Amino acid sequence: MSDFIRQYLVDLFQGVPISVYLVLLLALLIGVVIILSIKGFRGGCRVIAGLLLSVYILLVYCSTVFYRPGPSENNEYGFRPFGNYKAILDGRTNLIPESVMNVLVFIPIGILVKIAFCKMGIKNVLIIGMCLSLSIEIMQFIFDRGCSDVGDVINNTIGCLLGFGIYKLVELAFNKERQHS
Repeated sequence: MSDFIRQYLVDLFQGVPISVYLVLLLALLIGVVIILSIKGFRGGCRVIAGLLLSVYILLVYCSTVFYRPGPSENNEYGFRPFGNYKAILDGRTNLIPESVMNVLVFIPIGILVKIAFCKMGIKNVLIIGMCLSLSIEIMQFIFDRGCSDVGDVINNTIGCLLGFGIYKLVELAFNKERQHS
């Protein structure tokens, strides 16, 4: 499984030119310095999280749509919700790692959305995750990049919700620690 994950990440980001990574990193560093100098560390954390969120989302779009290999006769389109889960249950276990990666890629989005917009609840995080994922799948379909699938929207949204849940668990643990101190 770890070999598949490594290969999945290599395949996912291999088409993105190094210049895109460098520009994103430079923009991120400059943004962090500017924000910390203006807001200070406390007030700047949410803004920095928003900046990180923007950069991460742009990187996801670059790797899944903008710099993904062009049209191929192997591109498949799945318009049946939970079709990938049914296929897995029918023995197509090769879909398991891809489904897991679709969840994992969106976990940082759920975490960063909650940090950047601290008052945001689970319903709004669900809507953001679903809309981001849906926009990726629609662009993949329109531009014939990769395999556009409703199951990916479900997995990405689950990942976003897991990120939100991870944030809430860490927040709960810190609040309990503060109460005992």
